[in-house]
Amino acid sequence: MLEVTEINYIRQQVNGKGHTYAEVARRTNRDPRTVQKYADLDEFQPELKGKKHQPSPVMDPVKEIVDQWMKEDLKKKKKY
Repeated sequence: MLEVTEINYIRQQVNGKGHTYAEVARRTNRDPRTVQKYADLDEFQPELKGKKHQPSPVMDPVKEIVDQWMKEDLKKKKKY
């Protein structure tokens, strides 16, 4: 997939200034079909990337035990 800035440039050149797909394709070193694909989009909304899970070598082995302790503590009667 192209970068957002390049997609915006393609859309501006084709839709705004009236350049042909072939002209914009030559300028951007892309295939004219790719230029057409992005220029003809009705609404372009960039994809948001989700946060990747990073393993935690210290916490992962004991996470289940700690979670269990926390759940048990919530069930216990408070002392005060």
